Amino acid sequence: MASTSFHANFVIVGGGISGVTCCQELSRIAGDSKIALVAGCGLLKGASNVVKLSRHLNMFEIVEQPLDSLNSSNTLVLSSKAKDLDVEGKKINLSDGSLLSFDKLCICTGARPKVLSSHPRVLSLRDTESAKYLQSRVKRARRVMVAGNGGIAMELVHEIRDCEVVWAVRDGHIGNAFFDEEAGRWMFPTLADRLVDELSSLNHLPLPQSVEDEASAARAESGVRERGSSLGPQWQTGAFGVDYRVQEPRIKAGLGTLKGSLSEASPVFVKFGCEVVSVEGNEQDQHGWPLMVSLSSGEIVGCDYLISAIGVVPNSELVKNSGVIALDANDAIVVGSDMASSVKHVFAAGDVCSVQLPPDSQDAGGGSSWFQMRLWSQAQQQGLWAAQCMLGNADPLRSPFDLFAHATYFFGYKVVLLGRYNGQALNHDSPSFKMLKREEAGKEFIRVILYEGKIEGAVLLGETDLEETFENLILNRLDVSFLGDRLLDPSLDLEDFFD
Repeated sequence: MASTSFHANFVIVGGGISGVTCCQELSRIAGDSKIALVAGCGLLKGASNVVKLSRHLNMFEIVEQPLDSLNSSNTLVLSSKAKDLDVEGKKINLSDGSLLSFDKLCICTGARPKVLSSHPRVLSLRDTESAKYLQSRVKRARRVMVAGNGGIAMELVHEIRDCEVVWAVRDGHIGNAFFDEEAGRWMFPTLADRLVDELSSLNHLPLPQSVEDEASAARAESGVRERGSSLGPQWQTGAFGVDYRVQEPRIKAGLGTLKGSLSEASPVFVKFGCEVVSVEGNEQDQHGWPLMVSLSSGEIVGCDYLISAIGVVPNSELVKNSGVIALDANDAIVVGSDMASSVKHVFAAGDVCSVQLPPDSQDAGGGSSWFQMRLWSQAQQQGLWAAQCMLGNADPLRSPFDLFAHATYFFGYKVVLLGRYNGQALNHDSPSFKMLKREEAGKEFIRVILYEGKIEGAVLLGETDLEETFENLILNRLDVSFLGDRLLDPSLDLEDFFD
């Protein structure tokens, strides 16, 4: 549709999970309205195998779909990129020369990985293609460094085998993005067997590939960076076809999906409390490391590759120069609980936005226990909610912002995080603050946060089947102080008790 004009009542920009979910919901409930989805890459990201665990919790997998999979009588997917936005004129110029006008717009352009360096040996995990590219690079490696402490970084460290791993962790314990130190220790029993106190001398081994090969790889990587939306949960399934629900036995057997060049050597050296400061190439030293990484601790560590997993940056370039759409300090589009930006006909959802709720709505003791993390579960919820808000028929009682709720799998363990699961925004020194725990190694870890006798949050690791029960207890604000430590007594049927 080069050099043509097109009008839609609702336009969504972005083919990731929030944009696709928003488009699907609008197509379902918007009747005869015209809907257009602008997708700048060749595939869409949709939710598949959705399992509803509770009102706020869904488990799902991300699947790649062809662009025409959403086309219908009232929906058109446009394979182009949004180039320029005229906010007041309600028009978007597309990269193919087309002009798209709209009544309401939802920006769902997601985020991109923060990049530590442009050096070709610095890699990131973005989509299925980049995961496979990463696999092809790591198989030649003697040592890789992983920078970051979120979900992707944790899974990478567990997946990499037959290779030394140096893990640069800014925090004081593993998994800080999701877990406190206690829960983190429970999650990583297999890692304990791999931890080492010092690095070995591997620089006598030949480099994994020549400078010329690496330059060719860099050109391939630049193409990879142009494709795809973000990588979904359980990325190993989409990229490598493994079952994320049974990873623990697989990893114990040494069957990681990212294998290096060393036979049966998978040590992990963790550097706590430090970050990557700089990266320098060292290709001319054919007997040393091709990459030298300087850490904030003052150390310089040599490696074959550095994998950057330190978070994301919102893709808000479309509105940065508008002058009328408010952005936060990280360049995310500021939206309220109705997903509307500072311009009321422009909405945003997913990683590109920053949801800012009224401060008093998040006070402990009755306020919302929701907070934003850039998670696929939240992206899906926001896309759905944005569609309803754009139509003006969103039910406040169905708002996704009254409870933080996230369910996923790490290393074969089911992980459910509810409310203020680590006591966020609560006074831990108050006599009203209490923490109850029940655990069994390799089977379950349950921890509940109570404040003034009411449950504020819960961490559920393993197949506990308690997520709906604790979600209801958090939302209903029931005083359970009379139970004391019996709250987590396995012989007490909480579901029946508070039915």
